[in-house]
Amino acid sequence: MDSASERIALARALHDGFAQDLVALRFRVEFLADSPSIDGKDAQELKKISLEISQITEKVRRELFNLREPVSSRQSAADFDASIESVIAPFRNQIEIDCSSSYLSLPAHLCELLLHVTPELIRNTLKHAGASRIDIAIAQLENSLQFTFSDNGSGGAQESELRYGLTGIRELVELNQGNFSIINKGGAEICLNFPSQGSLL
Repeated sequence: MDSASERIALARALHDGFAQDLVALRFRVEFLADSPSIDGKDAQELKKISLEISQITEKVRRELFNLREPVSSRQSAADFDASIESVIAPFRNQIEIDCSSSYLSLPAHLCELLLHVTPELIRNTLKHAGASRIDIAIAQLENSLQFTFSDNGSGGAQESELRYGLTGIRELVELNQGNFSIINKGGAEICLNFPSQGSLL
């Protein structure tokens, strides 16, 4: 096994173990914070702990991403599909998730962004939408890359409602020159669109 393959194997092993344990821990803390048996002061403290866990998780993911892709500025569809599946896998025992893709490769910065927002969107759906199914699609269009996240829940996702955590995702997408939109129609559909002009894609 060459050094690049060793780096990828190590990064995946750490991601599937340590990083996913952090994600699961954060989910448990958030669930506890929303419990009616927890008073307001303790709930606020738990939310602070959840935020700290999230920040640590992002640091770990950035380091793992750099370990996995230290040189290449793009990631193949096969490699990214495997990465996003490892992010989705911990939630499959809670909700049906289908992920489809039609692209050849992704820029490294978009790989990192999508690996961050996908579990955030899944957690929001589990907490607020009452959905039984999530569909994720990543497609290369003529002039853009499109990421679509939809569920069959109650709909009503609004960016202005902080409980959905969508404002932070919009800001992150726009920092990466993308567009963010929400459609509520028999569930919620969130679409992230990134232009392919120049060096963006």
